[in-house]
Amino acid sequence: MASQKRAYQGKTTGYSTRNSTKKEFDLRWHELNEAKLIPESWAENGERHDIPEGKDAFYAFQAKAGLLLEYEVDRQGTPISGPHREEPGLRVLYVTADGERVFVREFIAIENGTQGFKPPSSFPSVTAPMDQNRVSEYPRPVEGRKAVADLYDNRVC
Repeated sequence: MASQKRAYQGKTTGYSTRNSTKKEFDLRWHELNEAKLIPESWAENGERHDIPEGKDAFYAFQAKAGLLLEYEVDRQGTPISGPHREEPGLRVLYVTADGERVFVREFIAIENGTQGFKPPSSFPSVTAPMDQNRVSEYPRPVEGRKAVADLYDNRVC
């Protein structure tokens, strides 16, 4: 599970050795609150990934806090026991500059005292989806365009 410490992206199944037996574990999302616009500091201080030619850039604009709960799962991914542990998590919605397409990415978050959670230091504010099959149309493109323009100081729209 060490690879999931940095950034958890979707349902990633890993193997873990416990009590000298090999077991399969999966982190599952448990929502704690409603989605909110990300703080400007996340947009400003987040990493900006190089976007491959011919691909669209996606901008982080909404996040919701939750927990990533670890379950033991069978080979089909069905939970058979747990949860065994929990990690603070963030589910971030990314949108294109035109506000028409979105995808969601999950991260293991850092607890920030009474202020809730903050993203990991490797948090990308501008990125491209790793899997184009996870991109969908956003039903409120005007809202998406406005949020990106406000958060990223109209530099992209």
